[in-house]
Amino acid sequence: TLPEFEKLLNKFAEAIAPLLDSAPPDVNKFYNSGIKGKAKQLTRITPIMKAASVLGEDFPRFYELMTAPTTKILEQWLESEPLKATLATDSVIGAMISPSTPGSG
Repeated sequence: TLPEFEKLLNKFAEAIAPLLDSAPPDVNKFYNSGIKGKAKQLTRITPIMKAASVLGEDFPRFYELMTAPTTKILEQWLESEPLKATLATDSVIGAMISPSTPGSG
């Protein structure tokens, strides 16, 4: 299942890439502004909409990857203990958390 898992991860990377170079919308400014201000803020959600369209029906899997522990994700996809250990290590380098920590996926 590793090729299928890598394909899914590539799709996720493609979906979030535009978000890395864009400013997040200011929700407070949106709600507290007039129509012109709201229209300006709507242009900022274009990258979010593009990400959502790329993810499509895989959004629940994306959400799980972002919020679940690494160990849960790797158990779902892989059987090889050495491979799971390698990927678990990669997931927590620099994060100062355990692969069992929610959100480490």
